[in-house]
Amino acid sequence: MSAVELPVETLLREYKQHRHGKWSHGSHYFGNSNYWGSGSGSGPSRWLMADLENGLFSGRGAKYNGGDPSISYRFFTAIVKGQPGRWALRGGDGVSGGHTTYYNGPRPSASGYNPMKKEGSNILGIGGDNSVSAQGTFYEGVMTSGYPSDATENAVQADVVAAEYAVGQTTSAGFSVGNVRSFCVTTSGYDARYHAYSGSTVNTQVVSGSSSTSLKKAASWTVRTGFANSACFSFESRDTSGSYLRHYDFVLQLAANDQSKHSRRIRPFVHRLVSPAKERVQFGLGTIRPVDY
Repeated sequence: MSAVELPVETLLREYKQHRHGKWSHGSHYFGNSNYWGSGSGSGPSRWLMADLENGLFSGRGAKYNGGDPSISYRFFTAIVKGQPGRWALRGGDGVSGGHTTYYNGPRPSASGYNPMKKEGSNILGIGGDNSVSAQGTFYEGVMTSGYPSDATENAVQADVVAAEYAVGQTTSAGFSVGNVRSFCVTTSGYDARYHAYSGSTVNTQVVSGSSSTSLKKAASWTVRTGFANSACFSFESRDTSGSYLRHYDFVLQLAANDQSKHSRRIRPFVHRLVSPAKERVQFGLGTIRPVDY
């Protein structure tokens, strides 16, 4: 199960990153692809489905399943679970409330999916053939031993809701568009390190008041309105105008906005003022605190 924001795929999948055919993995799919299957709803739609390899399923039959609703939640908790002869899809608003069961019944009627023969690795954001077309945000997940009860899943959902996922306040605590900020890692023992770029790579480097001017600038970012979501932020390099911090292919990068598909999705980061004592910026790779030199 996982809390997700946009189309993304997480999976328990086949061994050694090779597609071994039907039955070889069971994954969450959350998105708007209708090639393999779809759910109800008109207009722009996003559905929770299970990628069981060589097909997306939201019920016993392939293709359309009217019991699988279109999802409009800003944050979404998705559950795919299975056991011999049976599997289920459940989901809910990641901000409030509980889960709804979208399907709970026999394995797909298409041949080759009962029994499943998953092979024990865990991958985020790619298909069984290593395709990398998934886009979106994955926040947290749980893998269980055996077939979890609805009560167990409801307890996990309560924890997700308690985390208070929310769109950031764009003007709180001086963290507003046009400001220049630096980002310090909060992990114990590494809090002298800041996110800085070297070429197109963004990593963490030790930066202090005595560091060179060039390193300080490499670790400084101008706050801009989020490209993909105006309620969030994008960060422009202080000394490389037109180049932005983005999360792509599982790493942080510095990249120019060249109007390509990937540039249009330059990572919008979520800023939250949790309390007067707790300000944080949520990156796809961790939580950091904003710091001025």
